[in-house]
Amino acid sequence: MRILFWFLFAFAFCLCTRPEAAILTGAEQLEEHLGVLKNRKIALVINHTSRVSDTLLPLYLQKRGVLVKLIFSPEHGLYGQAGAGEKVGNSIDTATGIPIISLYGQNKSLDTQALKDIDLILFDMQDVGARFYTYLSTLHFALKAAGLKQIPIWVLDRPNPMIGLVDGPVLDSAFTSFVGMHPIPILHGMTFGELSQMIVQEGWLGISTAPQLKVISMKNYTGRDQYSLPVAPSPNLKTDRSILWYPSLCLFEGTPVSMGRGTPYPFEVLLLPDSLAYEGVFQAWEKLEGAVPIRLMPVSMPSAPKPPFVGQKCRGVRFTSPPAKGVDLQALLLAYANYPDPSRFFNSFFNRLAGTDQLSKGIKMGLTETEIYNTWQKDLAAFKEKQKRYLIYPR
Repeated sequence: MRILFWFLFAFAFCLCTRPEAAILTGAEQLEEHLGVLKNRKIALVINHTSRVSDTLLPLYLQKRGVLVKLIFSPEHGLYGQAGAGEKVGNSIDTATGIPIISLYGQNKSLDTQALKDIDLILFDMQDVGARFYTYLSTLHFALKAAGLKQIPIWVLDRPNPMIGLVDGPVLDSAFTSFVGMHPIPILHGMTFGELSQMIVQEGWLGISTAPQLKVISMKNYTGRDQYSLPVAPSPNLKTDRSILWYPSLCLFEGTPVSMGRGTPYPFEVLLLPDSLAYEGVFQAWEKLEGAVPIRLMPVSMPSAPKPPFVGQKCRGVRFTSPPAKGVDLQALLLAYANYPDPSRFFNSFFNRLAGTDQLSKGIKMGLTETEIYNTWQKDLAAFKEKQKRYLIYPR
């Protein structure tokens, strides 16, 4: 089943695959807009993925005479070096001398007072296509600030590496949080340019004045092109495989299981302390297709200052092939079924990641993987229909 799923996924990609160099991102087309940009005071909402070739966007613009007054940076900081959840303070960009306001310190919303002299906001970040990846929430707050201050905002579009997949439960508004702000599935299958249009036009910003949004869409991008990210989007998503597994393994953040932070294989492994108490879990995982037994000891490192089970000998599996589905629940169901005390398996974060309490309830009830998938198909179908109004690239 796994091989068939990914064969069809890859085949759909290959029908229209072009060389990556042929795809021009929104940022790579700013040369065409320099006449407008040079007459504006600019604020950037960016991070280390915001590049034109090998040059970070603020330096690229500065060299072309564009006045960049301010940089807002998201989780992981401007240079993508802070660990997951690690608070980042305000600073100055040493390469350009431009002030940086962190959106992952005291505030996650844009400081609208700081925008008082700004004429235009440029948003440019690389997404991975998962609802709980927090750059999407930063996009939400950038759009909201632009609407409140009535400052035009341009979203410089980039590919979604999971563009062919729409999967997982649609978020229930009762579970809205910074890891899920919109009624979309875990895998939304859209680019940030497309999503920004949906967020604005569906009224999800919750404000009366819609932002003046312009999407600088990509050229030579079909919405089916396979795309390997040229820059790791965050410190613990280092490989194409980790990105493919991220929508499935990130759910384990709401459980006692480690996804390998503090090891060489974050989001490619599942780990628990090497103890007889977890023998049933280990044996069950080792039967999964493409799962290889592994022993690791998580250590503190810049990308994971305080990883789970730091300094403890751990055992688990490393996934050497892609997941069977976009959101693959097999390892999660096996972990719960074999965990020594299932009543302590889920923590309060799980439902926020899932965007619903129905997934944890279904697992506790002993529903099969197929039965759980069936519970979200109606909402997925409705989302896919709504999605069509906002797609920029053909599917």
